[in-house]
Amino acid sequence: MDKIVGDIVEASNVYIRCCENYWKNKIEQLKSEIEKLREALEKIDSWTKAYPLEMFPEPDFKKVAEVLKAAGLSLDEVSASNMRHVITKLKDITEQALKEKDEQDTLD
Repeated sequence: MDKIVGDIVEASNVYIRCCENYWKNKIEQLKSEIEKLREALEKIDSWTKAYPLEMFPEPDFKKVAEVLKAAGLSLDEVSASNMRHVITKLKDITEQALKEKDEQDTLD
């Protein structure tokens, strides 16, 4: 009987060590993922500060539209191009962060 109890206790201890190792590894993976996502957020945050109003005041859009129209362009075209540029860069940052997460998930 003592042998059976000893075997059960030993098996329980092995199981507990396995669970501890699993959760320690899982916590490290999550910390790494959080760090990568934080880096992506910090890149996006730096973009939000790239063109401060003190250095780049808002233009008179009515005048800008007139000048562009005289050159055969529209403010809408220029605005759309600028927004596509910003969104493309944000897409690159987020896709890279999510790709790294997806690659990590496939390793689990």
